[in-house]
Amino acid sequence: MPRRRFSLREILVRWQGEGAGLDRLMALASAQAFLIQGIGALLAFAMQWTLARLLGVESFGIYVYCMTWLRMFILPATFGLDNSTVRFTSAYAAQEEWGLLRGFLTRSKQIVLATSVGLTAITVASIWAFRGRLEQEMLYGLLVTAVTLPFFAFRLVTGGSLRAFQRFVFALTARDIAPPLLVIAGVLVVWLARGDLTAPLALTVHLLANAVILAVIGWALRGATPPPARAAVAEHRTREWMFVSLPMLLLSSFFLLLKQTDILMVGTLMGPAPAGIYAVASRFAMLISFGLKSVNAIMAPLISQLHATGRMPELQRLVSRSARMIFVFTVTACAALFLGGEWALGLFGDEFRAGNDVLRLLLLSQAVNALAGSVGHLLTMTGSQRLAAWIAGSGALVNVVLNIVLIPLWGIVGAAVATAVSTVGWNVAAVIAVRRRLGVNPIVSWSR
Repeated sequence: MPRRRFSLREILVRWQGEGAGLDRLMALASAQAFLIQGIGALLAFAMQWTLARLLGVESFGIYVYCMTWLRMFILPATFGLDNSTVRFTSAYAAQEEWGLLRGFLTRSKQIVLATSVGLTAITVASIWAFRGRLEQEMLYGLLVTAVTLPFFAFRLVTGGSLRAFQRFVFALTARDIAPPLLVIAGVLVVWLARGDLTAPLALTVHLLANAVILAVIGWALRGATPPPARAAVAEHRTREWMFVSLPMLLLSSFFLLLKQTDILMVGTLMGPAPAGIYAVASRFAMLISFGLKSVNAIMAPLISQLHATGRMPELQRLVSRSARMIFVFTVTACAALFLGGEWALGLFGDEFRAGNDVLRLLLLSQAVNALAGSVGHLLTMTGSQRLAAWIAGSGALVNVVLNIVLIPLWGIVGAAVATAVSTVGWNVAAVIAVRRRLGVNPIVSWSR
């Protein structure tokens, strides 16, 4: 008799039926997400370290600069469908609306293909038009990055479909573990074969890694799609799908600006070497928000369910418990990096020790971000997504203006100050909004 495979949702429902409650559910799912994302974070650091050591600070800065532009362009390339895919695919599958499910899966691919290929063509033409102003390594690096865009966009959208079909572990592994693992293996092969490594070659390896992962996810998605959906006649509600995807695109864009503006501005105003130093310091600072990310991986559906059923005391209890978990991890990680940051940066090379002041400023801002709790989900999952977008957009605007003003004055430290001020500002605003709109305290509290 074949062994039955249970999805994550079935496991959680069975556990809840045995009386485990929200606390145990949260602990179980958070532990699973923490493990996968923890391995992915270690591999991401190993990838950054490998690239920094093999490329050197100048070429590594070019690599970081190009990858930052890739992450900026990925949002319009997916048009928010990487997020709305989870919502629509899971809803249609649950309601057995197979025609709409097939139509959405098909139409979302068509939209992503059109937008990503169009952006690639425009980007390649623009880069080539300004080729006389770019150094050769930067020129070829940007061209390879532009070609990577469609592969990256399709990987994100198909990965969202896998999560909707409850292939949770596979989807997170493909998103967090496979990319750095393949890049590390690829650049080492190139370095051993050639004896050196350049930024365009490293970016080419990244392109090939995305292509391989996309092929594997596509194969998994075909197996995960219910047979009735594959046989159904496609139905389309394109206007409705785009109407929902657009606000998600705007919100994701604002948050991406908050995360990437400083690196782009440093690279543009100061050059690739300072951008590389700043990027490594920023990567270390982001470590302390790892507890928040792991909890957020499972908080959204729970927040939505409790709010929709009016169980506000349970929502407060869930938020308070998650805030305590985040607090313990954040304080411990922040203290360790604040004291040992210069040594950690030195692992990437002596030049990167210059980012220690940047690291300490970013640590403080990320500590505020983590300790504010799941304020983003508390707003977006309870009908206040427009307010969330307004807060994030205001923070992004402040970040851009402060970077323009402070980088010429204080260099990479100015970029860190700009990011710290905007990060603290939007988190404080979000905490106030959550307390006023929901009557929920999202920050840590030790009272029962």
